[in-house]
Amino acid sequence: METIKKLGILGGSFDPIHRAHLMLAEEALSQCRLDQVWFMPSGISYHKGREMTPTEHRVAMVQLAIDGNPNFAFSDLDISREGNTYTADTLRILHERMPDAELYFLVGADSLMNMENWYRPEVIFEHAVILTARRPGSNDRVLSEKQEELKRRFHARIRILDCMYADISSSQIREALASGDSTEEMLPETVFRYIREHGLYEDRKPMTAAEILEDLKTRLKESRYRHTIGVAETARELALRWGEDPDRAYLAGVLHDCAKYLSGEEELRRAHMAGIGLTPCEEACPALIHAKLGAYYAKERYHITDPEILDAIRYHTTGRPAMTLLESILFVADYVEPGRTEAPHLEEFRALAFQDLPQTIYRIAGDTLAYLEKKGSVIDDMSRRTCEFYQKTAAKGDNE
Repeated sequence: METIKKLGILGGSFDPIHRAHLMLAEEALSQCRLDQVWFMPSGISYHKGREMTPTEHRVAMVQLAIDGNPNFAFSDLDISREGNTYTADTLRILHERMPDAELYFLVGADSLMNMENWYRPEVIFEHAVILTARRPGSNDRVLSEKQEELKRRFHARIRILDCMYADISSSQIREALASGDSTEEMLPETVFRYIREHGLYEDRKPMTAAEILEDLKTRLKESRYRHTIGVAETARELALRWGEDPDRAYLAGVLHDCAKYLSGEEELRRAHMAGIGLTPCEEACPALIHAKLGAYYAKERYHITDPEILDAIRYHTTGRPAMTLLESILFVADYVEPGRTEAPHLEEFRALAFQDLPQTIYRIAGDTLAYLEKKGSVIDDMSRRTCEFYQKTAAKGDNE
């Protein structure tokens, strides 16, 4: 790999990345003879007043937008850092890592007008040449005056590119998508398809169980889809027996395996991208991740915000001590649904589930642990804690 002598940095939330970003990068490459432009999605930005789209989606859109251009590269420098990310720190780190490279920081004209209010602007101007371009309708005199002001105050090196980039903003695109207006001309085709596929920026009205099932039918294997229906229907029956809302129980059942279409390796990668905290056991055994990732997708893809439904999905595999009624129902329904045929004591557990729910949880947890121990499989500590808790609960019920 050749040494990079002139490196362009284009940072931002990229929520979403659009054609103006790409145009600015192309002009910077051409006019300043840069070796590369790095697209660097921000982590937690201190001056963003809204909740950003999850990192995994913003990263995927950037990678799709720059794919095939050898002069563009993706950098995870900002998203891999914890806490707020500041441009001054980013440029300082890059300067330390690449002391012989000349850094060029690309910004829109509106950002340049406010840069003196950023965190430690003197560090930004010390470590990078600032490149910007005019927006259509912008006042060239005002932009030139700002350029001269920053030069006087900070000895800033600022170059206004000889071009005018498209008048597109990410907020404009988000608003258009939410209202159903066309945005195809503002976005790379691959990014537009990704947004549609993942339902990003749409009105976040919770999807119905029927709508979710339609989507899952295209993602899950047929056997997994049948299992999903079996769990949902069993959860509804148990909810009617034990006094839980049957519609909530059915929805939790529909969603419990919504991440199961991915391989274990892909689940692990996506969990890391989404910032989902994993236990050492989950890192070692990715097959366990689908519950946490499923809760994440239930919220982000299907717009379900009921915290009890999300927790029921999250703990449906391992269980946890002192589960809520909904969590208990989904944990049991996942094991006793009619499609299961190979686990021991199934008919006994199916009857017991309508007579004594805590006892059923204990028996299922115990059988699961025995099966995993016999196989020599990794066992999550939460599974052991669940079994121990419900052993005591079941014993207390027997003594009453």
